[in-house]
Amino acid sequence: MPKRHNGKHCPLAVRQRIVNALANGDSKRAIARGLGVSNNTVTAIAEQEWQQVDARKQRIVAQCERNATLAADQLAERLETEKLSANQLVPVFGVSVDKMLALTGQLPLVQIANVIMPTPEERAQREAIDQKLDEITRRLRDAAQTREDSR
Repeated sequence: MPKRHNGKHCPLAVRQRIVNALANGDSKRAIARGLGVSNNTVTAIAEQEWQQVDARKQRIVAQCERNATLAADQLAERLETEKLSANQLVPVFGVSVDKMLALTGQLPLVQIANVIMPTPEERAQREAIDQKLDEITRRLRDAAQTREDSR
């Protein structure tokens, strides 16, 4: 029967770093690589500490929400009291619209262009046509030059 990793030999400092990284949303594989432990150790600690990870995630979410609210309040105050340049207003407007749409469940308008690249055969055919057109242009230029020279 294979040995089951339970993380009991993992030092407390490494265990805490794993919990913090999990709470930050890092992948288990990236955590294992970064801390020099196995994927199984990270998984075992995640299972053992899931409540701690979830509590940290909730705390981080609350901090981010508070920061976003403070930043939005300061931005609104600055927009009301100061004249901002166009270089400052454009990103403020764009990000504000994107966030408003995301928070209300609406999708931003996106224009997509599908470009169909030519096959090697089509490319060769186009190059042959280009060469013929270049030859016609050269002959016309030469004829015009000959007429100029004869005058």
